[in-house]
Amino acid sequence: MKTITLIIRLLVGMLFIFSGFVKFNDPLGFSYKMKEYFEVFADDLKGDADSLQIVFANKSGGEVSFEKAIFPSQTQAKIWAVNYVDDEPMVIGTDTFKIHIVQISVGGELVYDEMFPFSDIHEEEISINWLVGKGTGSKNIVVSSQKTNEDEFNIEFSEYLSTQPLFSRFFEALIPHAMWIGLFVCIFELMLGFALLIGWNPFFTTFTMLLMIVFFTFLTGYSAVFDKVTDCGCFGDAIKLTPWESFWKDIVLSVLIIALFIRHKAIKPLFSSKFGFKAFMLSGALSLTYSIYAITYLPPINFLNFANGNNIYERTLIPEGQPKTDSVEFIYFYKNEATGEITKFMVNDAPVGQEGWTFHDREEKVIRKAYKPSLDNFNNIMHPLYGDVSDSILQHSDYQLIVVSEELSEAKPADLKKLTALLQDWHKQTGKKIWFITGSTPDSKMEYESTYLPPVPLLSADKTFVKSIIRSNPGIILLKGPVVIKNWPSRKLPSFKRLQKRLK
Repeated sequence: MKTITLIIRLLVGMLFIFSGFVKFNDPLGFSYKMKEYFEVFADDLKGDADSLQIVFANKSGGEVSFEKAIFPSQTQAKIWAVNYVDDEPMVIGTDTFKIHIVQISVGGELVYDEMFPFSDIHEEEISINWLVGKGTGSKNIVVSSQKTNEDEFNIEFSEYLSTQPLFSRFFEALIPHAMWIGLFVCIFELMLGFALLIGWNPFFTTFTMLLMIVFFTFLTGYSAVFDKVTDCGCFGDAIKLTPWESFWKDIVLSVLIIALFIRHKAIKPLFSSKFGFKAFMLSGALSLTYSIYAITYLPPINFLNFANGNNIYERTLIPEGQPKTDSVEFIYFYKNEATGEITKFMVNDAPVGQEGWTFHDREEKVIRKAYKPSLDNFNNIMHPLYGDVSDSILQHSDYQLIVVSEELSEAKPADLKKLTALLQDWHKQTGKKIWFITGSTPDSKMEYESTYLPPVPLLSADKTFVKSIIRSNPGIILLKGPVVIKNWPSRKLPSFKRLQKRLK
């Protein structure tokens, strides 16, 4: 029994160390996964969203209404109204019209934009009735004008919104802190694995491990059952597991940890309690130092597709012999008209067109999934003039620079200035390709272009894909054809001379 306990102790301890290490090796990557979990829980635990109903009415009784769903954070609305009265009023047939243009924004989103003609030239008012929530409150606003003007109103209606459930608000509050929460989780995971190996405080170690694995099992089980998070991030980007694979892995690990907890008295420490505690804390300090370096620069061990030496084109391909599409099995359900019984049939056995049977339903069952390349999302990299340039990047044979910024507005101005100067030198002195890929908003891109004048247009791509290229905002990658030569984060951008030395 002692031998079995020792084997389980070594297995669980090493697994916790490995799992913690690959996650804090790439803290930003794990923070994306934690944020995804928090967003899923916050959204799933929300109550029914309140709605905003707006009714326009003029004095003659005409009404126009619409309804827009809103969220608790969207507590203000803005009306912008223009009342046009021209020297020559608008004439349609025998009627003369005055024009009102009304725009309404809720939570910064334009939800209504309409033009209202009124045949009564003396009509000067539009009544706007706001019905917020579930009919418990309303706000009446009157837009009126004696001449051509622009009137803007800010409406506060938070007092009418129903409060969202506590746990939804709790997970929503965790989202901005996902990186530091994730960092604590993965460092503590490694510390527990180390503590188990040296046998420090067996009761505390095994009990805390048990609490942690229960938490992880809940996360992976929820993901698997409800198909919410397609990759749990258990081993970072080093080993990809499906939700169900992660769940069953955690079930097995739970059984092993329960066995260790039951037999914690059989776990003999290798060192004194005082020295073991110091070693336990030192493992945490070293892990934290390593993680801060990874956050400040780049992960020391790069498991991403754009790691040095990788051929990104090959990572988009499906190997010979692997299925390119899902294999689907169709199951048919027919009702027996005589008995009323519903029977299941395979496609070749279904009683199609036979008397006494009526089609009831059909199900599709995936029996073999299509092979998914590691870089299956290298697409829809959009040039403002030429459209999707993904294939042009993959098939380029000369040296090329890929520049990445998840969000330009969040990058440091000093980094953007240095980056743009490097790109201008590269463009002028080598004439070689630059692909500047960003997930930024249109406003952020326009501001960057007008401020720094980059030598190439900005390419748009999905923000999730952009974050998966390099853990830096901004960052650059030098390639020879589709082969990655070197990654540089914003804090270590090379000079043009250093970059030029990489060209052979």
